Amino acid sequence: MLIRYAKKYSKLIVGQLFFASIWVFSQLLIPRLMVDIVDSGIMMKDMNAIIQRGLLMLLTTALNILSLLISIFFLTKVTAGISRDLRADLFEKIIGWSKETRTGFSDSTLITRTVNDVKQVSNLIDLSLRKIFTLTITIIGALVVSFALDAKLASII
Repeated sequence: MLIRYAKKYSKLIVGQLFFASIWVFSQLLIPRLMVDIVDSGIMMKDMNAIIQRGLLMLLTTALNILSLLISIFFLTKVTAGISRDLRADLFEKIIGWSKETRTGFSDSTLITRTVNDVKQVSNLIDLSLRKIFTLTITIIGALVVSFALDAKLASII
């Protein structure tokens, strides 16, 4: 049933997943740049490499923050839109009930149930798009980066 509501916001969902991916990959890039600073800059006493990698880290951090904000913007639009659509459909459904059915519930009970149920659906969408998705690609990306840096050490992890 949620897929039917999500179809209306598919472009926003794709945008959110895209920018969430950029956010994760930029997070994973920062430790790699730190390794380069230590290996190429500090160990080789090359100040230009340190400055170059440091500036790249600042740029990556800016990209990280920007992609996170854009991702949250898209996610908020999706969850707010689906919540609005659900509330409207629930209202239409309740209005269509017979008088006897409606009087079986108090107004406060109907409002509380509607608000809480829609909030739970909104939390599920947030959990799915933001937390589960980003956690999954973070784990996969961290494993790839670990094996790229040192396969023997990564196998221990």
